[in-house]
Amino acid sequence: QSQGSSSGSRTSPEVPDETMAKLQRLQSLGLINIDDGIGYAGSPAFFLKTLEFFRNSITYKANEIEALLEAGDMENYTTKVHALKSSAKIIGAYDLSEKARLLEYAGREGDMEFINANNGDVLAVYRHYQDMLAGI
Repeated sequence: QSQGSSSGSRTSPEVPDETMAKLQRLQSLGLINIDDGIGYAGSPAFFLKTLEFFRNSITYKANEIEALLEAGDMENYTTKVHALKSSAKIIGAYDLSEKARLLEYAGREGDMEFINANNGDVLAVYRHYQDMLAGI
């Protein structure tokens, strides 16, 4: 049966109830995957640290991706969107990870039309995680 469906379900002592409620809300929207994230991180506490690191690096990394694209540095741009793909996957942000994968592939293929059409939207989604993960 599904876990956590009863109001008396046990939560990890490492994760405060209000934080878990927020994580479950994000998961219900398909924005993260708690079980997969904990699996990648190794524990609920490390998952929270991973989410915090992910959130705290968004502005810098998104700006870096934009600057590399503007500079025409496709090699480093492709490396950075590959890193975004991986870090999004680690927190269970599969839609964002897939979008970054497509940018990575386009970067490797030199498909500037695809990159120019999609980079802004992907970075907007990425930046939105800063607000969504606030307080975690």
